[in-house]
Amino acid sequence: MAGGLSLATSGSANAAGSCTIGRSVNGGGGNTGYTLTVPAASNNSVDCTLSAGASNNAVRALQTALVRCGKQNITVDGVFGNGTKNALINVQRARGVTADGIYGNNTRNAMLWPWKTSNHSKCDTYYS
Repeated sequence: MAGGLSLATSGSANAAGSCTIGRSVNGGGGNTGYTLTVPAASNNSVDCTLSAGASNNAVRALQTALVRCGKQNITVDGVFGNGTKNALINVQRARGVTADGIYGNNTRNAMLWPWKTSNHSKCDTYYS
């Protein structure tokens, strides 16, 4: 899967803190013309973390990807409860990253995301 984002990020997950919003990004490379909503911190950095107990639009963005591309059967409600944690662990295992139920940069880069245009959608990885 070729691709890239027209937006660059750097730093560790802890640099931006907790994800609190869903941020729309534009694709590049194989994802040119597509958009994606990913978890982000309040400063718009996608270098952030999510874990059980969070309740916001960032969780909703994660849950949407887990359902649409990770084939997980969870409710998209914006609440990071046990169902979301277990679904995330399943996807982390399947994608070969540490299966700890905590969303961060490694998980973001490994999992599949629902890229979309006005008339097409596909699942592909996020490239920073």
